Amino acid sequence: MIEVGETTLARDRGDKQRAYARGGVRIRWIVNLVDRRLEVHSRPSTEGYRDRLVLTASSCVSVSIGDRGVGQITVAAFLPPGGPAPGTCSRMKRREAR
Repeated sequence: MIEVGETTLARDRGDKQRAYARGGVRIRWIVNLVDRRLEVHSRPSTEGYRDRLVLTASSCVSVSIGDRGVGQITVAAFLPPGGPAPGTCSRMKRREAR
């Protein structure tokens, strides 16, 4: 599931996120247009998602269909022009949500 958030980020991270987690959506991406980042939420529970990974525009993210990895793409490819050009990646940093 991929969502794009600008004016709806608080709602996207709140009730909607808990509903998706309770519904069993295994991985959820929020393309954060305000901070030019990708938020990857995983490991759903009844309370929400246990893990949160925040990636900058120059980071790479793995793309899967079902359980099969199909490649990588830069976060910048999801963002409007104005930041780093797609194609250059930086190290991924993991942040635990809970």
